[in-house]
Amino acid sequence: MLTENKIKSLKSKEKKYELLDGNGLYVRVYPSGKKVYLLRVMYKRYMYNEVLGECNRLTLLDARLKACHFLSDIEDETENKVRTFKSVYEEWAEEKKQKIKHWYVVENLVSHVLPKIGKLGVETIDDSTLKSALRELEDQGKINTIHRVIFKVNEIMRFANSMGYIERIKTQYAIQRFPKLPAIVHRAWIDPDKLNIVLDSFKHASEYYTDFFLFSIYSMLRPGENAILQWDWIDWKNNILTIPGQSMKMKRDHQVPLSSQMLQILRKMRELNISDTYVFATIRKGGVSDHITKAAFQNFLKKVKLLSLCSPHGFRATARTWMARVHIPEQVAEACLAHVSGNQVVVAYNHETFLEERRKVMQQWADFVDSKR
Repeated sequence: MLTENKIKSLKSKEKKYELLDGNGLYVRVYPSGKKVYLLRVMYKRYMYNEVLGECNRLTLLDARLKACHFLSDIEDETENKVRTFKSVYEEWAEEKKQKIKHWYVVENLVSHVLPKIGKLGVETIDDSTLKSALRELEDQGKINTIHRVIFKVNEIMRFANSMGYIERIKTQYAIQRFPKLPAIVHRAWIDPDKLNIVLDSFKHASEYYTDFFLFSIYSMLRPGENAILQWDWIDWKNNILTIPGQSMKMKRDHQVPLSSQMLQILRKMRELNISDTYVFATIRKGGVSDHITKAAFQNFLKKVKLLSLCSPHGFRATARTWMARVHIPEQVAEACLAHVSGNQVVVAYNHETFLEERRKVMQQWADFVDSKR
């Protein structure tokens, strides 16, 4: 602990420095020779830095008493302050946002309840409060979103509890007031090293359908996207297939760099000239051409008794597994599958930046598939 004489004897230095008296009370000495009493304490995760006065105007005893009064005022203010859910959320967000990669996802989830419960005292929020706040989502059948919102609200409430703002968490059983999530159906997929099992079965298909099945595997597209491919979407000069957003699951344009194997199949389809519109077409009654049905691949796998081993959609998982094994960067792999990650700007940037990287991946993947034939 310091003494009056010790404080008086302190000399200035090139840079300011501090000496601790005790209980968060410091004396700070500036290069100018000015000396002040400083209180620095952490209270309920808040750091307080309070200058209590200059040492030549305040005795050490007075500074200690002033520090005690300041701490008492902090406690009273904290205890009497009504904390709303919004204020607690903002405090929690300040601590978490730098640690969560896609913070906009959290904001979107909390936005479903913030307008309804934001002004409520955090200690008043319980299961019934959330049930009421989420009624609109429930009416829309968005059960998955409801579960995610409740999970995030409970995380915020646990923070409030850890800070001493609430005695207990009253929302932990809110999830039981809503329908359970439907069981996740995982589409069958085959290990990349066992692709030969499926590829060998293509000997039971016509050359035309074999080309369609192979293209579906090479492209990494969804079954419905492969079925509706159109000639107008192909840039023959740059060897790129661009599927417009309205035809994609994620409603964003998707560019597919064409491997040499894919180009060979496309040229064969062009020579057949079944349709002026669709790449993979069939002749309907009346001689009208239409795109091939998206169920064509699935029906074939069912016919050769391989559907339980791998579904058409499952080849995307096969490709993703292969990309992981050959150490393709995650962002490039996700772009190949037209998966969306990050905000709108990042998505647009990634699709452009990773085009050349994806071109190499698509060729490597096609070569790997051929090695299993």
